[in-house]
Amino acid sequence: MKPRDVAVLILEKDRMILLQKRSKTEKRFPDSWGLFGGGLKEGETPEQALQREIKEEVGLELKDPMLSASYPYELKESNEAGTVYVFKEFYRGSSLALHEGQEMRWFDPAEALKLDLHPIYKTIIEEIVQNRAPVVS
Repeated sequence: MKPRDVAVLILEKDRMILLQKRSKTEKRFPDSWGLFGGGLKEGETPEQALQREIKEEVGLELKDPMLSASYPYELKESNEAGTVYVFKEFYRGSSLALHEGQEMRWFDPAEALKLDLHPIYKTIIEEIVQNRAPVVS
């Protein structure tokens, strides 16, 4: 397995989370819904990777992302394994512009679980639903 760590963002607005419908040609999880974020480049911390990815994907400069969890993962389809670092931040009303993927939309976490999600994203969102607490504390 190739090592690959990933940082993703749970962006919350009124107890809703922002998800991305991935491109049909995407290498990982094509045409499915997931969290914004991506892989760490050499020498990057998870937070640096998150800042870079979110800026690239939706044009948002994060103010105070909080690391809330990490999960080991293994993707047999791409022969990768590593850690997914999950960050949370409240949305403060800045402009968002989709630069990657087919669409983005706000979802209630329980409703998001009905979408076509990769299992790692489903695990992360299930944690939000099971905790029944604000997405960001």
